[in-house]
Amino acid sequence: FPGPNKGVKLVGDDSFDAIEIATGSTLVLDCRPTHPNDKVTLDFWGTVEPTADGRISFDPKKGYIIKNVTKDEDEGDYTCTPYKKITVTIEDKIATLPKAEVEQPANQHFVVGEDITLICKPSIRDFKYVLKANWTTPRGRRLHDITYNGTDTDPRSTLHVRNATMEDSGNYTCSISGPCKIYDQPEMTTVPIQIQASLKPYVMLNSSSRMFELEPSQTFNWTTKLKYYPTGPHNLTRMIYYGPNGKILSSATKFKIDYDEFGSISSLIIAKVNPKDFGNYSLQVTTSDGSASQTSTVLLRVSS
Repeated sequence: FPGPNKGVKLVGDDSFDAIEIATGSTLVLDCRPTHPNDKVTLDFWGTVEPTADGRISFDPKKGYIIKNVTKDEDEGDYTCTPYKKITVTIEDKIATLPKAEVEQPANQHFVVGEDITLICKPSIRDFKYVLKANWTTPRGRRLHDITYNGTDTDPRSTLHVRNATMEDSGNYTCSISGPCKIYDQPEMTTVPIQIQASLKPYVMLNSSSRMFELEPSQTFNWTTKLKYYPTGPHNLTRMIYYGPNGKILSSATKFKIDYDEFGSISSLIIAKVNPKDFGNYSLQVTTSDGSASQTSTVLLRVSS
């Protein structure tokens, strides 16, 4: 076991190091000589010695190793002779790390030439500790990190892959890690993606209901989920609502048309319906290149 020798050189050039670790973890103190025949000592309220139970040991390739650390016994300032100071902070381990939740646009398609968007969020929004999200992709690690400080109303880390190629196929992993090595392992979620060379144009509509029966003054809210390809810029994709008389509807005082682009959900809303609103309402969606189209219809009945 190493002993004191003030003429030795230590591995690493830093004269100060700070380590933050969780209670119960294994602490590795990099206090080693550059030459195997030299000796070093580690002081912490006296010389640190190996223990018979193996809790404290020395590894020439790693340094001093202290297992199952506690705040009362092992936190504080260590001195590695001849000149290195190591400050150790020990925090209680937190039981639950927020899980990594990965979301993506509902109408996203993994096709050569298209963009990929993935959003990673912590499962707990009001987490008080600082968290980091890191992405690993088929092309390696991406530096799209974001810090969750517990004050953001919707903290997220967004990964963008522009103009996808076949080489972008594979696993996309978002990992959320905690501060100060408080957690043994980060929470990870992996999304497998297979890029296609091409995709045939299509439109698929899924409406919330085929018929509404309402009382006067109630609100008519018809929602439809849209899946279509090619997408193109949103303003080049035709989404047209028709009323009972066959006329095109537009957002006005009587009608309100909403579109959630991320969720790919279109809504037709009529506030305070009356018997005159009775009839069939239709939504027609046509792809940006005009090669595919589909229509969905709902019947609105209003009692008199």
